[in-house]
Amino acid sequence: MVFEQHLDNGSILLGVKLKKRTSKFVKKTGYQNAGLLPYPVLIEKGKAYILAPQYYIAIMYPDLKMGQFMKISTVPGAIAKDIDRIFR
Repeated sequence: MVFEQHLDNGSILLGVKLKKRTSKFVKKTGYQNAGLLPYPVLIEKGKAYILAPQYYIAIMYPDLKMGQFMKISTVPGAIAKDIDRIFR
């Protein structure tokens, strides 16, 4: 965990550090939106939730071209696996 923020409704927002290999995709896409890391996880009523990685990357990199996205096409699955391993 990189950070923990308690919300007024009792939920907790966590910033999770991804595995080194997974987080390297920022080198391919650019550092202008490196703020997407650490990956945010919402803990609500004992369950962990994340925004689907492919959508989160698209939101954080609105100018990402299709060719650039293809270079990191395995990253959304790797992010989901990293988060799943942490909260199993």
